[in-house]
Amino acid sequence: MSTLVTEDGTTVTIALAGPPTARLFGLPFLLVGVYLLLQWLGGVADIVRGRAALGEMAIGTVLLLLIALAFLVPGWVLTLGRSLVTLDTAAQTVTTVRDLRVYRHRETRTLTEFDRVEVAHLSVGTNTTSGSRRAQYQVELAGERGANVVVGLFEDDGDAVAFGRSLSQRLGLPVRDRRADERH
Repeated sequence: MSTLVTEDGTTVTIALAGPPTARLFGLPFLLVGVYLLLQWLGGVADIVRGRAALGEMAIGTVLLLLIALAFLVPGWVLTLGRSLVTLDTAAQTVTTVRDLRVYRHRETRTLTEFDRVEVAHLSVGTNTTSGSRRAQYQVELAGERGANVVVGLFEDDGDAVAFGRSLSQRLGLPVRDRRADERH
């Protein structure tokens, strides 16, 4: 996972994008979904032109659309989705944007909802023959309500802790190191 941080005065913008392997993993789903959607459009065109009877094609047409969407939506999210987090210390807000290219879900919260910066350990399975797990580290703004906001994903624990500390100093919040917790 790549975390790109841009600082501009009182604003910190953090772009979170999936790793290239996740984007490549989503590509076959996206392509199958597009193919099935084109087949569905061809079936609908046949119905509209009168080359196929609606009664014979209705259930198959609905099922084909559902199957096309079952492939298209995850493929789209994996391949094209990204997340942006903007921390504005002057306005005391945290804005999270889930960008799916055709739709952006924006959520703005106040910085007072968060009382700490947490660094957590995530383990990710790999494809190696030894069956080892690769460590990744997540930095998030955490509060009592439990609706944490992920602000960074790192492969190196030193980078994650350093980013957590710099964010902590900027926001005036304590850092909680949760790398040893089994919950994550």
